[in-house]
Formats: sequence, C-alpha cells, structure tokens
Amino acid sequence: MKQTEAYQRLVEKGIRPSLQRIAIMDWLIKHPTHPTIEDVYKGLAESIPTLSKT
Repeated sequence: MKQTEAYQRLVEKGIRPSLQRIAIMDWLIKHPTHPTIEDVYKGLAESIPTLSKT
C-alpha cells in the first residue's frame, strides 16, 4: 500500500487507517476550507456507498 499523506497523518495520531478513514482524510487535505459533514458526505458518498454520517 502506498503511504499517502492521509495515511501517514492517521498513523501519526494513532488512528487505524481504514479505507474510509484514508478517503475522508484525503478529501479533507484536498479541500482546506472548513467543511460541514454534508460537504464531506456529498464529496465521498458516490465513491464510498457504505459511508454514513455517524
């Protein structure tokens, strides 16, 4: 697995880097504004059908 910036940030904080967590962190890195959960969900829901808001 290629260690992306998102992956490394999660590991540095002691968070297990699941595929969903990596995708969310990557999205947040690429969108440096202050997004709402709706923004993140809309940005990722199509590519991660199992994504939920909880």
